[in-house]
Amino acid sequence: MKRLVIIVFILYLFLVPDKSLASWHAGNRRSSAYGVKANIFTPAIPPYMFPDDRTPQSNWVSTAGPYWMQIGWLYYHGWDKPVVYYEYCNYPCLDDGDYSQEWLVDMEWSTNASFRVQNTTSIGKIYGTWCAYRNDIAIVCSSDLVAPPVEVQVVSESHHPWNDLNTYFSSVSYRESNGLWHLFDLSMWYEDFPYTTNKYYLYEFQTRRYDIYQGYLPMVMK
Repeated sequence: MKRLVIIVFILYLFLVPDKSLASWHAGNRRSSAYGVKANIFTPAIPPYMFPDDRTPQSNWVSTAGPYWMQIGWLYYHGWDKPVVYYEYCNYPCLDDGDYSQEWLVDMEWSTNASFRVQNTTSIGKIYGTWCAYRNDIAIVCSSDLVAPPVEVQVVSESHHPWNDLNTYFSSVSYRESNGLWHLFDLSMWYEDFPYTTNKYYLYEFQTRRYDIYQGYLPMVMK
């Protein structure tokens, strides 16, 4: 069965021409929270990126969809440096008018920043106001998102399976309704092949990409 999955994946890589709308994820989640934060690092050297201007990678903290708030860093093929960005999609998240994304400032390689998304009002109501922060400075807020508690995610996302990942996350934490923060305590790992995580703790991990040729093709050939 494992061989079949690997063979299907390899065929997909070569036979499906447009992967710009697809995405692969690796990281951890928590099923219920009023906020999420993490220190997210950039790698020491630029990761390999598939040569297409529609297939970036991003590394972020976020509420789960369908109406979400997200902040982290973003990197495209050909860029000198990644950039800090945020995005959110308001209810009903059906057209471009509901969606917003903004690129903010560059991040240097081999550095880190604290990223946070948390609810600020509307606890117990249908909709909630959520704000995104970088290094404890509020960047943006939106009042038409799902009221907490919601699933929160700390994840690397790639829009092409050839993109390399090498992102370290630390102090991954969730917020309770009383405003107190706690380190992640659930194992809800998100690992879309060919990506995985080096799991040091539930609240500290590194996302990476499997070496398919060295690690999996020999298994298929056996």
